[in-house]
Amino acid sequence: MKRIALQVLLAVVLLTGCDTMGTAELRREVVVEAYLVAGEPIGDVRLTRTVSLEEAYDPAVLGITDADVRIELLSNDGPVEEEIPLAAVRDEPGVYRANPAPIVEPLRTYRLAVHVPETGERLSSVTVVPDTIRTLHVNRDTVVYRSNDPLVFTVAAPDYPGRQNVFILTTVALEPLVDNLTPFARNSFEDGDASLSSLSRSVSPLLNEENFDVAPGGGRRVQYPWLALNFIGRNRATLQSLDDNLYDFVRSQSVQQGGSTLPPGEIPNVLENVEGGRGIFGSYARTSVEVVVLRGADG
Repeated sequence: MKRIALQVLLAVVLLTGCDTMGTAELRREVVVEAYLVAGEPIGDVRLTRTVSLEEAYDPAVLGITDADVRIELLSNDGPVEEEIPLAAVRDEPGVYRANPAPIVEPLRTYRLAVHVPETGERLSSVTVVPDTIRTLHVNRDTVVYRSNDPLVFTVAAPDYPGRQNVFILTTVALEPLVDNLTPFARNSFEDGDASLSSLSRSVSPLLNEENFDVAPGGGRRVQYPWLALNFIGRNRATLQSLDDNLYDFVRSQSVQQGGSTLPPGEIPNVLENVEGGRGIFGSYARTSVEVVVLRGADG
């Protein structure tokens, strides 16, 4: 999962950017989608534009291809320590890539700076990268579905400046076959409520550090929830620690999608932390474990 499976949230940004304006009145703002992963090479930056509710969102058509894009590593006292230029990728409209791509340093501050010369637009956003996560122990590599001995893995508790860690747990099925569907997932598939593709990747709600038990030595014990599992067979579970930008974006996006009792007129906008445009420039750290799930008596 190169981009934490948050690509789907881009649609929320586009909708909130349109509000109730007609097509003729819509100011087509720059939309950014980019993620830094602690300890991994700097990833792609995608630039597009908002569209009206009446138009289809097609990145290949809406991609901005003539922008100046750079990512800056900031020193502790603010000035730019390193500047990483990104170039437009041929045959991928709106995608910009660093070559070579430096490794993202944990607990450092990065700033995205975008300039579109044709229109004079400038976009910027800052992220503080979470500390890396290490898996210290995995209790087993094979489990029986819905048994009393689930997958439990222990991770080193990372640091994040000024607050406790906030996580998301994702699952990717490595054998997403119809015959491997769990009973609950099979019902959703047969009812037409979900496809194999959508079921093959599940994402938890936001999880605070306090959701996990403290292990001896100060680590955190993560017990894998059966409800997150849609397929028997090989699965990859990934724990991701989010920066402030992703944390704000996800928690406010959940309100937009119905996770609130507020009436429509009082639902706040998605928190994007982008100056001069829309979207998300965030960072996270991750660690993954793979497990083979065997079919149990009720699975």
